Amino acid sequence: MRAFLASPASAWSTGKDSAYALYQVRQAGEFEVVAIFSTISVEYGRVSMHGVREILLDRQAEALGLPVVKIGIPSACSNDVYERESARSG
Repeated sequence: MRAFLASPASAWSTGKDSAYALYQVRQAGEFEVVAIFSTISVEYGRVSMHGVREILLDRQAEALGLPVVKIGIPSACSNDVYERESARSG
């Protein structure tokens, strides 16, 4: 069994780039990703980056075998608010 350098969470937009990045990290074997995290628009219940329904995010996390950390943000979100809500979740 290999010793891992850290146990990070991976940012997850629900898109192909997030999936490919996670695939590459898992293939390299240097890190064990323990969760994914994504921002959710609280007004709409959708992933902020791509606007897909939260249920798709849940299904992707289930398929990956990882818990998902959901960071609720307003739909019109400043960077200050984004950083504050992200820090609260971490």
